[in-house]
Amino acid sequence: LDRVNAERDAAEEAAKELEATLREVREEAAANLDALRAMHARECQLRDENLVAANNLTRKVVQDLADSKTARDALESEVRRVNERVKAVEDEFRWALKESEEDKTRLTAEVEEMTRVARAALDGKRDAETLAEELAEVCEQQRV
Repeated sequence: LDRVNAERDAAEEAAKELEATLREVREEAAANLDALRAMHARECQLRDENLVAANNLTRKVVQDLADSKTARDALESEVRRVNERVKAVEDEFRWALKESEEDKTRLTAEVEEMTRVARAALDGKRDAETLAEELAEVCEQQRV
């Protein structure tokens, strides 16, 4: 009976040691699990922060693209407006040049006509002066 009691006491002692070891293992496992949970929570937080940062960066890039497209569209519109204005000015200059060439042709013809009229008037004046001299001579001869 002593032997059975000793075996039972040994078994109880072994069971207590096993229970203490199991408790230590459970506590260590719980601590490890808590550490893993904390590490996982931190990783999730970092992932969320990175996703927010990436999302913000994506929004900024999209906004920058929209702004650059708006600026490009405005610039293209301004270039079209300037090109249209340049074309209008070129057309105006062409019209003014054509009109000035027509004026030059008309004025040249007028100058030539005035020159012809002036020469004719000078010729007429010379003829009149000659006639006046001849008339003066005739008058002088008749007085005498």
